Amino acid sequence: IGPGCVHLGVDNIDKVGAIGKAGYGWEAKIIDEQGETVKQGETGELAVKGPGVMTCYYRDPKATAEVLHDGWLYTGDMAMEDEDGFIFLVDRKKDVIISGGENIYPVQIEDFLRTNEAILDVAVIAFRLCTGMDLLPLWKKCVNPGEGGSGWEKADRQELRHITGMSA
Repeated sequence: IGPGCVHLGVDNIDKVGAIGKAGYGWEAKIIDEQGETVKQGETGELAVKGPGVMTCYYRDPKATAEVLHDGWLYTGDMAMEDEDGFIFLVDRKKDVIISGGENIYPVQIEDFLRTNEAILDVAVIAFRLCTGMDLLPLWKKCVNPGEGGSGWEKADRQELRHITGMSA
């Protein structure tokens, strides 16, 4: 997203995590898969329109057609708008994990896990299987890692089931 596209403003320091509202001469909306605006508070793809939107990908009309629609740039960023119209980024569209018909955003799982003081850092990565299912490998860095190790360890199946709410 280009400069001036969204603006937080100095008076909005209470909006921690927000990227702001549409800047002067810009429009922003959050849309579903069909390009329809979602309800406030729901997650969808951020689309922007304004004087700085690109006109094309160089020598790539197919890629251009995928992201430009009637002057709107579909950013590939998943976002939500709060009750005051401030936009918050959730994750990248390509990173969404679909499991049991639910959209799971790796960054939301990571943020939740970081609330556990025994975990220093975490990385959630999706892998697509040939069956069409996504897997959730979870790597965590614990406060007291084993001797000689890097401190990074893979979560076991029981931890993954607890985190995702999936049954055995």
